[in-house]
Amino acid sequence: MKYAQPADDGAMWAPILEKAWAKVKGNYAQVDGGFVVNGLRLLTGAPTFTYTLSSFGLTAAETFSLLQAADSVDYPMGAGTSAGSDSTFNDCGIAYGHAYSILGTFEMDTYDMVMLRNPWGVTYYSGTWNKDDSNWTDALVAQVPFGIDPRTSNTDGIFVMAIADFIQTSSNCINDF
Repeated sequence: MKYAQPADDGAMWAPILEKAWAKVKGNYAQVDGGFVVNGLRLLTGAPTFTYTLSSFGLTAAETFSLLQAADSVDYPMGAGTSAGSDSTFNDCGIAYGHAYSILGTFEMDTYDMVMLRNPWGVTYYSGTWNKDDSNWTDALVAQVPFGIDPRTSNTDGIFVMAIADFIQTSSNCINDF
């Protein structure tokens, strides 16, 4: 594979799945700007659901409950941003017209949190709870699952955000999930 690069552990499954999806669609140009739900439906054969935050009207608590329920049964989840060039970034430092993996949900003290990953392997998230946020303490980092330290995981594309920020459509961080 010409442009594929293995993960740090040598795994090649992500680029192989990406190439398979491109073959199904005809070529890489046909998958540019697609929706997360389409790939998940094809690759898993499972029913999929999409929620557009600006029109669905769920509260932060309802959204977190929905995501937490899906996370508890290991459903694959993704999120996306508004259309646009993925070389430009929205108010939160997140690329326009781009898909993100939702790695999971968790509770951190009194905060309901969502952990996301940019498949590019890097993130420039600049909202609350970004890597440089002064609110991070060692005690809070210890509550983040998978041994992830959000203060340093940006080079792996991993970032966390409070559910209230996740659904805040006025800041244009995430558009759908």
